[in-house]
Amino acid sequence: MGARSNLLIYLMERNKLLLTLVYFPLFYPLEVLVTFCLTFHYLIRGNCRVFADVWRSWCVGLRGENLASRSHMIACKLNMKRHV
Repeated sequence: MGARSNLLIYLMERNKLLLTLVYFPLFYPLEVLVTFCLTFHYLIRGNCRVFADVWRSWCVGLRGENLASRSHMIACKLNMKRHV
């Protein structure tokens, strides 16, 4: 099984925050705290590329943006091509 793409990681992490905000708003502060702590799991494991994507998605999720910016999605696609 191959590694997950940057875009997949970005969307998974962002959607966790957005879905919790929409469907379980009372648990949102807890979800933000837990997601913030788990973000550093990637950094501790030495995967800086994934950490950067997760950090960006966490920030976008906090702002409540529904769609990733076009420039960021293009950057993710270009970065994916370099890792393939």
